[in-house]
Amino acid sequence: MKKIITVSLVAISALVFAQQGGPAPVAATHGRGVAQSEDGRRGEFKFEAVKMMRENQARVRGNAEFTQVRTETVPGVKVSVREVALLGAQGNVAEFGGPAIIILPPATVGGQPRRVEGRANFRVVDRAQPNGGADQAKDLYRIHFENQNQSLTFDFQGAVQRGDLVVRVNNGGGN
Repeated sequence: MKKIITVSLVAISALVFAQQGGPAPVAATHGRGVAQSEDGRRGEFKFEAVKMMRENQARVRGNAEFTQVRTETVPGVKVSVREVALLGAQGNVAEFGGPAIIILPPATVGGQPRRVEGRANFRVVDRAQPNGGADQAKDLYRIHFENQNQSLTFDFQGAVQRGDLVVRVNNGGGN
């Protein structure tokens, strides 16, 4: 039901832009949920990215957040992208990214979390179908973060266990 409402909202937004003479989305992706990696790490995500063409210029907007869930053996990590800068989509796959901040746990007990600026890139694959059964293919979510000099990287890749992600491409474009 949530996916139907979300898809409807994206479609209505496209119609409003078209009727107002504004740019129609060329590609859009959004999602919210929990993914689990093969090594058992869990990550909560939410994101939205839209690419529009206006006067032959691509304009991208959106944001993204990812939090690796802290456990006794896995550190809590948070990555935030306030302004998505790039979006490419083809079929059911979208790649997007932008300037990001990663927040790492303190190195010592009682210490302050570390904030490091860098860039985050995401790849999402929309494989799940609305109202699909438990045996259907799961959506895939991947994030890669690195700081400017590439001395710090963070990677997470997993299948969506709860929630959904959507990829839409209009007019055969998106790259």
